[in-house]
Amino acid sequence: MPGRVIVDKERLMKRTSQAGFSLIEVIITFSILAVATTALGLVELSNARRTQYLKQKDIAFARGQAVLERVLRIPFGTPGATAPTPAQLDLLFGSDDDARAVTLTMLQQHDVNDDGTVDQQPWSFKLQGVEEKGVWTVHVDSDLDGNGKIEPTITQDGLSIETREGRADILRVEVRRDGKTVLKTLRARTPQEQDDTSAPLGGGEG
Repeated sequence: MPGRVIVDKERLMKRTSQAGFSLIEVIITFSILAVATTALGLVELSNARRTQYLKQKDIAFARGQAVLERVLRIPFGTPGATAPTPAQLDLLFGSDDDARAVTLTMLQQHDVNDDGTVDQQPWSFKLQGVEEKGVWTVHVDSDLDGNGKIEPTITQDGLSIETREGRADILRVEVRRDGKTVLKTLRARTPQEQDDTSAPLGGGEG
């Protein structure tokens, strides 16, 4: 019949089906790209935060090391020294001025209860200008191995071995953050300090 169009239903359905699958594939492709882009962005953000954290940690470590070096430069002092005043602690931990009015023995924590353990609390300080969080402390005592007990001698293989712990001429100096060791060393009284029995600059030692 003139003007009549014969439609091949099978071919039309196949063509329509092919077109539909192509659209779905495009949608899936864009979805995968969106997810990948989001994941990449999160990775970059995480890396940036990690880099900032490590930077702050390095700065904090350097500041903590500076505090340790500063403590090691002060005079050793004599046994039985009185505790430092808040003003002296501020001078020691928060200033670049001469802190020789404080001695190491003034910072020393002692075995108050005479039970072989260090009973006194360590000295806390803050790192100025550092975003690094946490509680920083300086430990000064005669517990040279840091195990919490002052043991002048230990027994090993049936032999009594002197540890030098509890002596008045050597102390352990340790910097901790949130109770974890950051830096530590030993500081002995030098021969010059042994010969010098005068009070430190600025007094403050009894």
